[in-house]
Amino acid sequence: MTVATGSVRISVVGGRTQVDLAVPASMPLTSLMPDVLALLRVDEAPREAPGTAAACWTLARIGGDVLSPSESLRDNDVHDGDLLILTDDPPAVPRPTVDDVVAGVAALTADTRSPWTAMSARWTAYGVAVVAACASSTAGAVAAIRGDSTPTLIAGVAAAVLLVAALVGDRLGSDPRTSATFSMAASVFAAAAGFTFGTSGGSRLALAGIAAATVAVIGCRGTGTLLAAHTAIATTGLTAAAVGVVDARWSMPLVSVAAIGAALGVGVLMVAARVAIAAARLPLPPVPASPPPIGDVGSQRSTVDGVDALGPERDDPLGAIADLALGDLDSLAARSAAASSYLTGMVAGATVTTATCTVVAATADPTRVVVVFCAVVAMTLLARGRVHADRIQSATLIAGGASCAIAAPLAVALVADDAASAVTAMITALVVGAAALVAGTVAAHHEFSPLHVRAAEIGHYLVLASMLPLLLWVLDAYRLVREL
Repeated sequence: MTVATGSVRISVVGGRTQVDLAVPASMPLTSLMPDVLALLRVDEAPREAPGTAAACWTLARIGGDVLSPSESLRDNDVHDGDLLILTDDPPAVPRPTVDDVVAGVAALTADTRSPWTAMSARWTAYGVAVVAACASSTAGAVAAIRGDSTPTLIAGVAAAVLLVAALVGDRLGSDPRTSATFSMAASVFAAAAGFTFGTSGGSRLALAGIAAATVAVIGCRGTGTLLAAHTAIATTGLTAAAVGVVDARWSMPLVSVAAIGAALGVGVLMVAARVAIAAARLPLPPVPASPPPIGDVGSQRSTVDGVDALGPERDDPLGAIADLALGDLDSLAARSAAASSYLTGMVAGATVTTATCTVVAATADPTRVVVVFCAVVAMTLLARGRVHADRIQSATLIAGGASCAIAAPLAVALVADDAASAVTAMITALVVGAAALVAGTVAAHHEFSPLHVRAAEIGHYLVLASMLPLLLWVLDAYRLVREL
């Protein structure tokens, strides 16, 4: 038979003391804790958990759960002979209650999905502003062609106001991206204003390109931000102006003008690196060469028992180039970044010009020679994509070459009346897509031997060399020579 008593005998460990107690089994643990703390000689307050209210002392089984302070020892299932330990019991933080299913799903995807932030709103506003400027300037140019002179005034005033706002905003220390957006929008409106002053298609294109390039250069030098975007606008404007001058100066068929524009774009790609280096004022010292001595050369040498040891050598090639060219590695890095941005912009602008002129040439005269010329131009862009280390530059060239290969047959199919051209465009698009998948998923992970790399380089050179004879053929230069 079990005898029920009103007390329970326990042993409590706390601090550096252990006491044996006989305490009431039905009294709440909170009421017992002051006497237990006095016996254990514990007078400090328990620590508080971060973000919670004040903690309280309680008892717990060794290696077990914490006893509830509001319940008695009997309710906590404590028996005679149990060994308890003094511990703090911070109140539990209430779990957040989700009463919205959508909010719960959003919380689950917060780690894998980027949230909408003020920066997202800012970049979206920039994009919408530039697109709106393009649409507005296009509509104004169409209205000016149809005889209304009001859009010319509006475009000119908008270009001037936006350019001044960009320059003043940069001087006042506003967000440089906002100033750059104003500058790009001003370039678009300047192109629209220049387009309306021409009397023919070539003159309008030339004036629009010159106006856009001029404003882009001023904005780039004035704001100093988004160098690649400004350079792309300037490159596109200058190449378009050159094509417009050719069309306005010489009476040539559209296919000839477009072919010259495509060849001009490829030529810009060939010299873009040198122009970018010159624009960034990045010096190219003769290499290999030794850097100039810094300080006392004799102080850099060490002596080992009468044997003169060599001084320390430079292991960092970038540091050696910086000593040869600039004397400062930070300045070298800044100028290299600027040169890379300039190169990205020139590659983008030249690619846009080349791809556009290629599609126009294929649409204007889809003969066999023109088709072969367009194919060579597309292959040239694709081949140039492998010579750049920057992925943006390579992706731009590859996308431009693929666009030429896909858009040119498609444009011919849209303007032609037969079904054969549409079938050709369909097959060409399928072939380009399959080749892209193979090159991107299989060839990209394959290690090529030096022989394969050299063969690709030779193929690149052959494609470039074939452009000039094909261009002369498209221009009908061979016939003119025969008729002399």
